[in-house]
Amino acid sequence: MIEPPAPVDLDAVEGAAVEFEARVPPSGQLTVSSGRQAISLHESMAGRLVTIWADLRSVHVTADGHVVRTVSSRLQPEDLRHLAMRGGRRAGPPPARPALRRRNGTPVLPEGRAVEIDRTVTKDGKVNIAGEAHLVGFAWAGRKITLRLDGHLMHAIADNALIGN
Repeated sequence: MIEPPAPVDLDAVEGAAVEFEARVPPSGQLTVSSGRQAISLHESMAGRLVTIWADLRSVHVTADGHVVRTVSSRLQPEDLRHLAMRGGRRAGPPPARPALRRRNGTPVLPEGRAVEIDRTVTKDGKVNIAGEAHLVGFAWAGRKITLRLDGHLMHAIADNALIGN
């Protein structure tokens, strides 16, 4: 017998984090709140049961206790209330660091912090960041490298070794 979820005190959920389980569809496009928040996962995740932790700042997706994806939240308080009414439960602490704060829609790093991103080097020896191409070198074409962005400085890293800055 399937037990219905325990009733949720909606006033207590206002702005608080909500947690619920969802099955990843074949497309990998997981809808958190229709028309407001969707998360793309790799198609290999199709059919897996994941846990979604959401608040007004971040949405975390975990599978088997590991954080699979963290994105900035576009949810409003009424979306969290709606998720709670649909069986979401009041969540505990976030499973990972929150997504970056945004200013006018653009993610902003706190002063003195760096971010790392992975990119594949094109056949021309370049990587693209936000639509802008940066030359890394032809020798790395087709390889996935890590770019560490720290203020105005960018380091290119491959196989745990610095290959350029």
